[in-house]
Amino acid sequence: MNRLLIKAVFFIVMLSGLAATGQKVQAESSAYVTDSIGITCRTGPDITNKIIAMLHSGDHVKVTATSGNWSRVKFTRKDGTSSEGWVMTRYLMKERPCRDRLVALVNENMTLKKRLSTLEADNTKYSETTQSLKKNLGDLTNRLSILQNKYKKLKEGAAEYISLKKKYEKASTELDTAERRLNILTREVNDLRSSHGYKWFGMGALVLFAGIIIGLVFGRQKKSRSSLYY
Repeated sequence: MNRLLIKAVFFIVMLSGLAATGQKVQAESSAYVTDSIGITCRTGPDITNKIIAMLHSGDHVKVTATSGNWSRVKFTRKDGTSSEGWVMTRYLMKERPCRDRLVALVNENMTLKKRLSTLEADNTKYSETTQSLKKNLGDLTNRLSILQNKYKKLKEGAAEYISLKKKYEKASTELDTAERRLNILTREVNDLRSSHGYKWFGMGALVLFAGIIIGLVFGRQKKSRSSLYY
């Protein structure tokens, strides 16, 4: 009886070992449920095991072990609790399902369209701003050209004014010099006239005095002659 019990225990242990060797434990890896409407998650790697949850396309799971065509996965329920069960490996894939990727691409496309619309609006705004700036630049260029021409004319006029000013100052200096020389000459002429007048006046007086003397002398001589005759 004891031998039979020992053999039975040994047989059970062997069966457990064989079952254990059929289940491969591995490091956790990410996976997604394929493009199926829904798959069952069971308590064990067989369709006879109890269903504990329904997983849907795109649900993210963590694969912790495999056994034949089955994979043990960890997943998060809708209420936020974590659960673990077995699903058929063929319903798992490393990449997200095409449906989810399509939805993501559609969303990304919509986002890009919005960004494109915003960029187009910004481009239109910047284009208008650029046109306005170009117009302002053209106006400023024209104003600058006008100012440059005015400056050139003013510069030429200033140069001419400076030249005329120098000529005027030179002429004024020459005029002042000529006036001073004229005043000097006028004084000299007046002095000469005065000295000549005095000379002529003296000479006239001298001539008059000499005439008086001569007249007196000749008068006496005549008297002397007449007395001799009488």
